[in-house]
Amino acid sequence: MLEASLPFRFDKLGTKAICERQRRLRSRWALPKGSLIDFAVILLGRTVRVDSDDVDGVLPRAEATWVQRLDSALRLGAKRSLVAFWRAGCLRLDVGGLRFYIHHGSDESIKQASANLKTAVGLLDRYDRVRFRRICHDLKNGIIVFPTRGTARAEYHRDIDVCFLRSDYAASGHPGFIALSIVHEATHARMRRLSQATAERRARMEQICIGAQIAFASRVPGVSATIDELRARQSSVRVSDFT
Repeated sequence: MLEASLPFRFDKLGTKAICERQRRLRSRWALPKGSLIDFAVILLGRTVRVDSDDVDGVLPRAEATWVQRLDSALRLGAKRSLVAFWRAGCLRLDVGGLRFYIHHGSDESIKQASANLKTAVGLLDRYDRVRFRRICHDLKNGIIVFPTRGTARAEYHRDIDVCFLRSDYAASGHPGFIALSIVHEATHARMRRLSQATAERRARMEQICIGAQIAFASRVPGVSATIDELRARQSSVRVSDFT
């Protein structure tokens, strides 16, 4: 089923660590993510980290000027608002508790993408139900199926807590590989609050994500070649790839 070589790679992701203070205040006042409380906490919170434009270039608050904190808050708020606005206009597909937001395209592409996504979710639910339920929780903001020319066929954006899946991949990719992509990105989502400030940490996290793919694939019969490919990919991860 999944014997072909893995036809995708995962790029480095720009992220923002969401601090515990944000979550406590948001919960206390019942405010949604992306609200004004985020701006206030980023500007005033003692434990907040401010991202640079580089991959996980986390700048401690003690080293960040108020201009940098304001810039980070504005960029993050604008990004969340744009994604929320765009997602509202997408076709929503709920499969077993995992939500997909599919960009409007041709009827045929939407039909094919929907069929592949349902099959991929079916594989997850059939062979590893516990993992699938965890994926539904970790990707609670859904997966946006988006037309993009990027090289990564799937990627998780930690700053806005949303996973993106390329629409052409969803429509034409093998459901088994789509399921593996979901497992990989959901593992990134599960580790979203861990520090990724060093290349060593990011390399280790990538190995963990591939390990999750191996664990899932090990439950699927007849995919030994794919498992070998994943193990080779895991062993080939280098710190220098994340510098």
